[in-house]
Amino acid sequence: MKQLSGNWIYAIVLCLLGTGLSLAIGITLQNKAIEHQRLAFEHLLDRRTDELQHTVDEYKLSLLNTATFISAFGLQELTPSRFRDYVAGLNLAENFPGALGLGFARKVPLKEESRFLQEMNALGLKDFQIRLISPSSQDRFVMQYIEPAKENYSAQGLDLGSERIRRENCLSSFSRAGLAVSKPITMIQNADVGRMGFTMLMPVFDKPVPSGDLGIRYEELLGWVSFPVSIDRFLK
Repeated sequence: MKQLSGNWIYAIVLCLLGTGLSLAIGITLQNKAIEHQRLAFEHLLDRRTDELQHTVDEYKLSLLNTATFISAFGLQELTPSRFRDYVAGLNLAENFPGALGLGFARKVPLKEESRFLQEMNALGLKDFQIRLISPSSQDRFVMQYIEPAKENYSAQGLDLGSERIRRENCLSSFSRAGLAVSKPITMIQNADVGRMGFTMLMPVFDKPVPSGDLGIRYEELLGWVSFPVSIDRFLK
């Protein structure tokens, strides 16, 4: 009887040891799998971060080139048809798939608002209007052109300076004389479906190298070239 009891105890001990060993092996394998997944995720994240940085650099270069062209040729040469042809040549859908379009926002001092509208009318944009997001008594930062026009008609004429985040982004780009990216905002394009995005801005000055004095630099400022970017498209 004692021997039988001892066998049972021995069997139970072996069972417990076996179960413990199985659990230990299982936990070890699970931990290894988790660690493997973590390393794989970090590798993917690093790779995607590099890819996103490369994409941002491409957007930045395109904006810089566009700003340089406008600065070199002047606002007088920036007609609707020339801007349309220029953007068409960039092939945004293939080369910049996250961008909803490419725009030029022009700095319009309040005292020159009427003259600016007359200029737009003379360029053939008979129905052009400056549209405010909220009441503003400051200089206008007006989206003069944005292409493709069909997909971005709701953004044309928009005063970027009449909304806090957009204005801050414009002024940030101006003050650093370089690229600025806005906080997430609801895009005017398809705002009814709540599309979130951000804008990438590059300032345009009337000379190749702007002044270091911000007051003088503001007088040299013509406006900004802009990529309005859809977050979901950009990440895809």
